[in-house]
Amino acid sequence: MLQVVTSYFQYAVKVKNLHRVHSPFVYDLYEDCIKSKRNYYAFNRIEKRRTALLSDTRRISDPDPGAGNRKGKSFKIKDIAAKSLIEPKGGRFLFELCKKLECKNVLELGSSLGISASYLAAFDSNCKVQTVEGRPTIAEIAIETFSSLNLKNIELHSGLFDEVLPKILSTKPSFDLVYLDGNHRLDATLRYVKQLLPYLHTQSVIIVDDIRWSDEMWNAWKKLQTMDEFHVSIDLLKMGLLFTRPFQARQNFTLYF
Repeated sequence: MLQVVTSYFQYAVKVKNLHRVHSPFVYDLYEDCIKSKRNYYAFNRIEKRRTALLSDTRRISDPDPGAGNRKGKSFKIKDIAAKSLIEPKGGRFLFELCKKLECKNVLELGSSLGISASYLAAFDSNCKVQTVEGRPTIAEIAIETFSSLNLKNIELHSGLFDEVLPKILSTKPSFDLVYLDGNHRLDATLRYVKQLLPYLHTQSVIIVDDIRWSDEMWNAWKKLQTMDEFHVSIDLLKMGLLFTRPFQARQNFTLYF
């Protein structure tokens, strides 16, 4: 974990506020999506669902294919929710970013209990969100979330990423935004990103969550930043953004979130 500890120190040294950002694109993005204090009706509905999950005492099995198998154990939904759900601020950011980029096709790897996908889908019923969850019992609760919020523009695929992703890509989609929040391993993260590259366009973004979750994830993020296919990267402490934007000079940003 030494690299992760060091990365937090580096973040504190490099982090910039809005007034020190000289890219018009990133400045505008920061102003509209990161600093936004707007409150939409959808936020209240999604947070009400979060509250329900955080008090749900039902037990379900939770074999985790991404960060270590715990087969045979059961967990209360409220405990899974407390550990795995995206924070409200992060969820609002996903909503604002989708809105800003006018996303029509979104992919999420790692549905968890459905809160992040709900934020991704709530800004526009015409935006199709495909989300993949490797744990069937968790996927069932995510479906409950989407139903309770009446979000009919989300399609959940239950299965391992390595099995489901090729099937999704076989339909030759083009994604405006991809949110990776599942398998927290270096090789897997790099593999998924490389698989997705042919399905991105010139203004697509890939969001990698938990970039400081482990040394592996931090190394994955550093490797992704150097890939020729991405011209703008933004380090937001917990998550990292990778924009294609081949028409823009290569730049890496570290910003307050």
